[in-house]
Amino acid sequence: MNKQQVTVFVMALVGATAVYLVADTFSANVFRTSPPAELAYSLDIPEPAPAAAPSADADDDAAVDTAEAAPAAAAPPAGDSLPALLAAASADDGAKVFRKCAACHKVEDGKNAVGPHLYGVVGRPVGAVADFRYSGALSKVAEVWDFQTLFDYLEDPRGYAPGTSMAFAGLAKPEDRAAVIVYLNEAGPSPLPLPEVVAVAAEAPPAEEVAAEEPAAEVAEAPADEPAETAAVEPAPAEEPVAEAPAPAEPELSPFAAALLAADIDRGAQEFAVCAACHTLQENRHGIGPSLYGVVGRPIAGAAAFPYSKELAAIDGDWTPERLNEYLTDPRGFVGGSHVVSRAVPTVEGRAALIAFLNQHGAAPIDLAATVEAEAPAAPAPAPAEEAAAEPEQRVAAAPAEEPAAEEPVAEAPAAEEAPAEEAVATAPAAEEPAPAAEAAPAAGGSELAVALASATAADGAKAFRKCAACHKIEDGKNGVGPHLWNVVGRPVASVDGFRYSDALQGLGGEWTFDRLSAYLENPKGYAPGNKMAFAGLRDLDERAALLRYLNEEGGSNFRYP
Repeated sequence: MNKQQVTVFVMALVGATAVYLVADTFSANVFRTSPPAELAYSLDIPEPAPAAAPSADADDDAAVDTAEAAPAAAAPPAGDSLPALLAAASADDGAKVFRKCAACHKVEDGKNAVGPHLYGVVGRPVGAVADFRYSGALSKVAEVWDFQTLFDYLEDPRGYAPGTSMAFAGLAKPEDRAAVIVYLNEAGPSPLPLPEVVAVAAEAPPAEEVAAEEPAAEVAEAPADEPAETAAVEPAPAEEPVAEAPAPAEPELSPFAAALLAADIDRGAQEFAVCAACHTLQENRHGIGPSLYGVVGRPIAGAAAFPYSKELAAIDGDWTPERLNEYLTDPRGFVGGSHVVSRAVPTVEGRAALIAFLNQHGAAPIDLAATVEAEAPAAPAPAPAEEAAAEPEQRVAAAPAEEPAAEEPVAEAPAAEEAPAEEAVATAPAAEEPAPAAEAAPAAGGSELAVALASATAADGAKAFRKCAACHKIEDGKNGVGPHLWNVVGRPVASVDGFRYSDALQGLGGEWTFDRLSAYLENPKGYAPGNKMAFAGLRDLDERAALLRYLNEEGGSNFRYP
């Protein structure tokens, strides 16, 4: 390479550098940039906690630390469970985690983006958003977005449902998944109750202590009975009915029968919120599934004008509480090929509550307690033995320590006591005197309502209205499952044009005053027996007052508060 070529090469390099610098300066002035006022997405990176300095009393505290370590070792399994994680999570933390989802999903009802909207997703059937095109992979692995399904899916979407079109990598931290599930649950129209945390390990030691004490109690009681029986003549026959009497007192009810007797109607209403996506409680008004109005005691596949599957239609019999419990435990297992897509109700308490709730929504609710008694083991079997032992017990009736002898006269002479009891009731008009006090109750309730209305806010009422939003709209003229609530305060009862009311509401008459609305919202079925509203009611007075303020101020009524 000669001198001329070197010169050309150097000049070309210098010229290219000069052009680059000029272009860079020019573009920097034309396209000026500045740091954003707020990051579109920020990561919350916790700072590591500084290590604690060694304490001079470390040796003295060693025994305490060791003692505390033993029970703590049993705590992690309960703390790592999904119910415990959900109980410890907060919707505020979930809102922060949801920022990772916000690029593709909206929480507002009906607003789809890259992915389907997540309004009311907790408890919603998989693939239920009508105007969104799903991949089909999800419906192969899940039926309903319950807490556990969402928790597992969000950890690794592609691993949980291979072939899904969701590109999200997942949330590795269990706490993040629990928080976002709590956030989505509370953002929906009818938040579901969180699963209960069961602490088994903590209760084991007391149970062992009680078990250890029981034999001692039995041994202590045995000698106490023996002297009393020895003083009497022939104690052996008297001892037999004592041993046999407790057996009929414990009919050994099945777990479902016991749960049905103690069923919580409010919990049943919450369980039905999941079913409401496909079923209604209005007579002969079917949804995706048949109407559940009067389903308890109804023939299987007995809803009029509903196309049941062949498998379900082939089953004879009625929907007794026991058969409903069997069906809700495993819908697909109960009927092979059934079209049901809803999840099973996992707990016996939840199934019993749901059945008790459905039983209230029908033309002729059945007596659930009677069905439980019919299913319980018959108690009259030991009766002959008790009658045979009655005579020996009468011989020793004078013994003061003999409890069966004290019970025997009550069992043998009910007829002699019945007539005086009836006469006492008939001749005691004083029992009716408290009636005027019952009439004064509405006035007291009205004053309490006035105080509650004065302290309530429409903002709190908007939150309470979320429980109503699944069936009611507040916009004028827009009916849902129930009538619209525009101008409901002061409006005549059952007066919305185009809505078909039940006879129970049409027969009330009058207007929806604050007092009447409060009484109705507290217990809809109790206030107007036979009405078709499936809502269990708002038991809290402050919550009802807040809802009334919201309906009055946002619903166009604007009546003066009492």
